[in-house]
Amino acid sequence: MKKIWAVYAGILISVFVVFSLCDLKSDYLAERQVWRIDQKLQKYAREPQVIPRFSYDQLISSYRRVIKQFPESYLCSKVHTQIAGIHFLKKDYEAARAEYNVILEKYPQNTELLTRTQFNIAKTYEAAGQWSQALRVYDSLKKDHEQTIVGMSVPLYLVDHYQRQGEGQLFLQAAQEAVEQYQSLIARFPDSAVEFNAAQFLSDVYVLQKRWTEGVEARGKILLKFIKTTLLNQQSAVVIIQRINNICLEESQDFGPAIKIYRQFIEQNPQHPLAGSLKQVVFDMERLQEKQGSQ
Repeated sequence: MKKIWAVYAGILISVFVVFSLCDLKSDYLAERQVWRIDQKLQKYAREPQVIPRFSYDQLISSYRRVIKQFPESYLCSKVHTQIAGIHFLKKDYEAARAEYNVILEKYPQNTELLTRTQFNIAKTYEAAGQWSQALRVYDSLKKDHEQTIVGMSVPLYLVDHYQRQGEGQLFLQAAQEAVEQYQSLIARFPDSAVEFNAAQFLSDVYVLQKRWTEGVEARGKILLKFIKTTLLNQQSAVVIIQRINNICLEESQDFGPAIKIYRQFIEQNPQHPLAGSLKQVVFDMERLQEKQGSQ
């Protein structure tokens, strides 16, 4: 009996290995095909106005063949997105939305994909000049997916949109709502990825409002609070520091808030690899302050 079970187990393992190898080969073939089509799409996207319509249609047909040939591939969601993107390039926004809706129907459990797709649907409305429809989708993302990166990005996106459009009153209203939403997220989800991301969006809203000191301080809080966590590695910390420096150098010309943050960082993390660099940054900023004072 034991021998029979051993043989049976061996058969199951063999079948599993065979199917696994088949899946690997299938994914590899799908990846190669998608890569080749992607290369053509990138070339066309650089100069969409000079590319004949039938060239885009050929790309769409090529992508659809991949879906038909490899219906279970993990790449199918990406391929649907690429097809929708081609329709967008063609300014066929209704066809783009139809393709995005296919994604929503096929992958309802993939929250990241779902939110990105909904954002793209809003962009099709926006590109078509249907701002009220776009705003409904943006508001839905902001309300129903507030803890996701895409959902969190919407309040900032709206502030930036109204600023670019010269809509002063709507800009002020959107900025106030964005600040309130990000502050609420920070308060409700302390010490989490939600706080980490919301604080960065909050800083960007402050910068759009030209509230330079608050923008620097918001990012400084991230640096000081999360530097010893897995949410903030050294590379990401450098990005935050560069952003703080850019605000001070290019916008506010006020180095005091940054100096205070960096001194606190050095005091709390004297052995951190960035401590030495920040000492030099503090030194340089202090010299710049002295020059400003002497002018």
